[in-house]
Amino acid sequence: MDATVPRKPSSSEQLVNNNKVLLGRRIKELRRAHHLTLRELAAKAGVTASLVSQIERGLANPSVSTLVSIAYVLEQPVDYLFDTDGRSIGGDADRTADEAPRDDNESANAIGVLADAISELATGNGGSSGVGDPKTSLDSQPTLYQRKLGGLIPVVTPDQRDIIDISGNIQWQRLTPKHDQSVDFLEVRYGVGATTGDALYRHQGREYGVVVQGRLLIELGFNKYVVEPGHSFSFDCGIPHRITNVGDVQAVAIWFILDQY
Repeated sequence: MDATVPRKPSSSEQLVNNNKVLLGRRIKELRRAHHLTLRELAAKAGVTASLVSQIERGLANPSVSTLVSIAYVLEQPVDYLFDTDGRSIGGDADRTADEAPRDDNESANAIGVLADAISELATGNGGSSGVGDPKTSLDSQPTLYQRKLGGLIPVVTPDQRDIIDISGNIQWQRLTPKHDQSVDFLEVRYGVGATTGDALYRHQGREYGVVVQGRLLIELGFNKYVVEPGHSFSFDCGIPHRITNVGDVQAVAIWFILDQY
């Protein structure tokens, strides 16, 4: 009898699994930084401790409403949970990586990096002119300065986006180079029939969006609106709401979420 050979996960499946694990790890670090147990976080977010445990271990994708609730309890915009690059949260949950103090050695290292970058530019070995053809600058190898300081350039190409796959066949792609404390700027993709949850939910902030592809049903309190490509919308997140793909193709929208805290 021939033994069944397990199917090797595709690269896209491996990426999804890695993102789930890193998202869970980040939520766990934030929970611990806030000195919350699994049960305490679950109770505050209105979900079960079992679900939180599965999310933290990368075994389950949270729904949109669950993800928003967890982020709210952890006092961070949802965008902050996209930082799945392996960095540790640290002990201060209210301090972002950019705000963390540097010691003298770190400052000296930063100065050294800048000196190396200036040297590269002076000798023409920077890998990019920085003022030439934008496409050439983006496609070329990063300069030493970019490699050592994280390559924080203001452009994000599609293959560089941080991605979270959410329960219910929904995917969020972050459109900013890194976490932005003041806004979540996202491309949101809804599979056919996808919905943000079984029930309407609400949270702090205000949402703005424009539909790029497909048809979405936006439920706001007692009102319902169907939006199609080119349609834009805005609403107070404090109004109970739910988003559902009511078309026969994947729906795509550009989303802004402001003033979550």
